[in-house]
Amino acid sequence: MLKIILTILLLVFLYNPVLSSARENNRSNAEVYEVDTLYSDTFKTQYIKAIILDGEYAGRFVEIQHIPARYSLNYFNLEVGHRIIVETHLTANGRLEGKIIGINREFHIVRFALVFLLALLIIGGIKGLRSLVALVLTGFVIISILIPMILRGFNPLFSTMISSVIIIVVGFLIINGFSRKSAAAILGTTGGMVFAAIFAEYFSRSACITGATDQEIIYYIAERGISVDFAGLFVSGILIGSIGVTMDVSMSITSFVFELKRRSPRIKLHQLISSGMNVGKDMIATMVNTLVLAYAGASMPLFLLFVNIGMPLNYILNTEIVSAEIIRSLSGSVALVLTIPLTSLIAASMCDFKPKRRTIEGVKVSYLSEC
Repeated sequence: MLKIILTILLLVFLYNPVLSSARENNRSNAEVYEVDTLYSDTFKTQYIKAIILDGEYAGRFVEIQHIPARYSLNYFNLEVGHRIIVETHLTANGRLEGKIIGINREFHIVRFALVFLLALLIIGGIKGLRSLVALVLTGFVIISILIPMILRGFNPLFSTMISSVIIIVVGFLIINGFSRKSAAAILGTTGGMVFAAIFAEYFSRSACITGATDQEIIYYIAERGISVDFAGLFVSGILIGSIGVTMDVSMSITSFVFELKRRSPRIKLHQLISSGMNVGKDMIATMVNTLVLAYAGASMPLFLLFVNIGMPLNYILNTEIVSAEIIRSLSGSVALVLTIPLTSLIAASMCDFKPKRRTIEGVKVSYLSEC
């Protein structure tokens, strides 16, 4: 999550007309037309002939040499029909030369996104559509509110808390409407996020987590003169990464408590709280595993290296990248665990509470719907 935030920061800073035109004038999309592969004892070289698809040199051919170096970002084999991103320039004699910047992955990402969209709409129906709208608005909040606030010098933790509250409130209102159920879920999730912020901030600062683990992105940000609190961004990443699972737990408990109250109107407050807690306890194991495994999965190459070279456990734990992932996992897990009793209490109280109704033109109304 920290890498995502850093990347978005860089992209947002770079996205302005002056910089964009200067930077992308000589970058184009191209399609591989011919491939000639030569092998040697140590490596292979691909001689590529590609046709430029857009930009100043659209329609022209460019010849490029590509070496798929093992353990690098260039370790891929090109085939006829592959789309690539190339950086081109004219030589003194008018010949077009270039180099490969990377693979054009937009087409594949769009196809995958369409598969997700169809599955969401077919299986989820109206709820799926509302979830999609909430997802789009979440991305909008991160890109249009959170990142600009950080770039303007606001404290990353403060900026993330503001953005998180917006995401939580808007998400629940879109999915479930303006109701007591939504209000209970919003309060429970927000409370869990506050706990996550407190623990993440305290332990990351006390453990001296700098947040400067991705040197490549940090280098580019420094080159652009962006002043960023990387330790604060680390905490921001924890909060953003924890929103989804805490929303899930909070909504599940709230829905169960309200449904239980609807089916058993005479049930007592303490019984509602106890029932919500029991449901939450059943969710703890799987949800904590979800958080821990998600973060562990992102660090698999690092774990392979540590195990292979036989590093002592205390050394591994003291490396920042491992310590940071542990703090990230524990912060999210603590937020999840503490969200359960908080949401159970809030949902049971709001469900059991009988709001005062006021009469408008002979009709009794309340401010929030039951569900």
